[in-house]
Amino acid sequence: MAIDVINNYSSHDPRRALEEWMKFKERLQILSYDANSDLIKGRSSLTKRYGFFEFSPKWDKQVINFDLKKFCEIEGLNYELLSYFCSTTWGLLQLYNKLITYFPLTKWKINLVNPKFDFDNIDLSNEDLNTIKLYNQIKSEIENYVFKEFAPEDLYLEKVRNVYAVYEEISERNEKRKKYIAVFPKPKVENIKYFDGNKILKKQLLKIRGETLDLNEEESFYEFIQLIKNGNINIGNYLIEYDAIFNFVTEYFDNNKFKRITESWGYFGKGKAIFRGWDIKIEEDRAREFKELLETQYTEEEIKEIINLLYQYLGNDELSKIIFEYYLASLFRYYLMDTRRLDKFPYLLIKGKQGIGKSARMSIFNKMFLNTENAYSADDVRGSASKIAKEQYINLPMWFDELTEFPNRLKEMLKKLGTKKDDILKRGNKSMEKEDYRFYIRRPFIISTNKFSLDDPALLDRFIVVDANECYLENHSDIGKKLFPIIHKLGVWIYDNIEDFREFVDSLKFPYDREYCNKIVMHIGRELAKYLFGKFGLTYNPSPEIREDYDIILTSKDILQKKIINNTIKLSEYLRDGIKYNILDYFEDPTEHDVVEKLLSKYGIFPYTDKLGNNYIAITKTGLLYLDLEEENIKKLSDLEAHGFKQTVIWKNNKSHRVVLIPVGEEREDPTLQKVADRIIELLTGKVMHIVDIFAIVRQEFNISEEKIEEVIKKLEGKCIQKVGDYKYTAISREDKKRKIREYIWKKGKATITEICAKFDLDVDEAEEILKELCKRGEIEKINETTYIS
Repeated sequence: MAIDVINNYSSHDPRRALEEWMKFKERLQILSYDANSDLIKGRSSLTKRYGFFEFSPKWDKQVINFDLKKFCEIEGLNYELLSYFCSTTWGLLQLYNKLITYFPLTKWKINLVNPKFDFDNIDLSNEDLNTIKLYNQIKSEIENYVFKEFAPEDLYLEKVRNVYAVYEEISERNEKRKKYIAVFPKPKVENIKYFDGNKILKKQLLKIRGETLDLNEEESFYEFIQLIKNGNINIGNYLIEYDAIFNFVTEYFDNNKFKRITESWGYFGKGKAIFRGWDIKIEEDRAREFKELLETQYTEEEIKEIINLLYQYLGNDELSKIIFEYYLASLFRYYLMDTRRLDKFPYLLIKGKQGIGKSARMSIFNKMFLNTENAYSADDVRGSASKIAKEQYINLPMWFDELTEFPNRLKEMLKKLGTKKDDILKRGNKSMEKEDYRFYIRRPFIISTNKFSLDDPALLDRFIVVDANECYLENHSDIGKKLFPIIHKLGVWIYDNIEDFREFVDSLKFPYDREYCNKIVMHIGRELAKYLFGKFGLTYNPSPEIREDYDIILTSKDILQKKIINNTIKLSEYLRDGIKYNILDYFEDPTEHDVVEKLLSKYGIFPYTDKLGNNYIAITKTGLLYLDLEEENIKKLSDLEAHGFKQTVIWKNNKSHRVVLIPVGEEREDPTLQKVADRIIELLTGKVMHIVDIFAIVRQEFNISEEKIEEVIKKLEGKCIQKVGDYKYTAISREDKKRKIREYIWKKGKATITEICAKFDLDVDEAEEILKELCKRGEIEKINETTYIS
């Protein structure tokens, strides 16, 4: 005990510490004579003779680390006394100063690792004036050391505060004068690893005088000279000098630390796990929530607790398992398609009656993988496609709750994305010679809904369709409440260990054929779930094979359309050369099969093709008598119109006929007018515009008449846009609709959904979505299937 006290006292004796410091300086100076010559010989010689020097792994950066403790052991000095001397910032600066004095910094940068000292990031806010002066003196010496490594003999560096000046020393008439060729504030070099969604690129940016120069660009040196040159100096006379300044700035102010920025988070392949440590430029709310997830810390005990809760939550609930397994598989969607192990990755559609817990289950897993419970809505697929494009902050699924159909302009994009790792969305001016923006679309869709219509066979092929009403369900809402606030920690744990899961996916064997892709995706998800729980000693019983039932997403309109087409085919059939032909053949070649038109006209039915090439069966009131629609209670044309079919007047057999048009195949809308509608909504989102201004912009971009533009505005009015005064318009936000409907119900006390649809010009689906959200908030109450009260 006495010896410890004496040692402790002696190591804190200022006089003895100062004496030991003097010995250290003397020994360091002697060693520096030989060491500097060994430094020139290279790394191996120095490391062999001087154990207190260690080279950093990146030898190309020429950084060596100095260990005071090892130095004392080798040279027989008292480390405790020297540690005491260096226990203040002043002492550390003295040590650092001696090292850079005796070991020139022109070829190597010296780091203090013991005691640990970061000269470049020292905090001087609480230091005295002498310490600050010493720091500035050392800083100035280092800068001049480094500068002279690059500069010609007659070029010098000056610094006042954070402003640098470079001058040439000129001798005239036995006098020396300074000619300043450059003046600039303290610059900053940023090294950036940028992931563009496919590959990782390295960028080096120089920030100087409020400008940012990309040092990989050929023009960067010239732009640098323009920013730093002093006055109207002839730069041609000083190119070598400016090159020296450029090299000094880009080397000295480069801290060699990389900032990682990505266009999208997610797993993109081996070595491209873009999660923790990557930043993103997107400022959307959901992107910020996901960034918070990536910054989440956890313990192994917490993960075990979450795994056990999740295991209980899943239980034997088939729907929860399907959602969970699909999410797990989607982690590797991009990777599997990029490596061509899959050439189709389907979307997931969950359809089932209200109140069975589709949204509640989805919220749990959306929180787990994305750290948000907020689903996307019908509003997010209306108007400009850039709404979806701006949500591509990750390559995991977008969950849409209570979506009832896709706008036509999205269908082609979704078809492409179903069979590609990504798709490009571009927006340009009317001549398309220049792009305004370009977005990569990477995210698959999950849709939970109680009604959905999709009659495009090619798009339908890209969906896994789950009938939630047929799934075995268990009520684990009590476990869900415990799980919800913490489940995102399991999500980030999976991202932190994603390469382990990728290696497991690589080990799975499955066929490549596209026809099996729906089953393969769910197989991958089931196996990943087994693997996850297996890591914690749990045996997971996966979801059963999905019996896909596409009929559940057909509406009464679809069923009616199918029956009318089948019955019309029978009425139009005729034989020629032993082969049967019908109305479908007529649409392929009307001249060759004109007999079809004659056959059907007898029944008051006509084949009809519009100017956009859409094919229809045109039915008159007489035609209804021959189509066997009694079971559907179709007695007049207005009954068909009530199902959503268009009623119009056409010219056939030299006279006009009022008809209802039944589409045969997918209807094409006028693409120009659709783009005009999207552009008008885009213009009015978040702002009010006069109709004259709308005319001016749209006419210039699309070269169409004001009459056509006004026609589009009238179609949009009350649905997507609204009048503000006599001649001004603005887009209707979903929150506006909610507010108006809420106030209407509060004022009346009670209202039916039919009344609300008529009052606010809404379709039933959109009205139901809004009313459901208001009920969820507790702002109104549903008392029966059609009526709501305040």
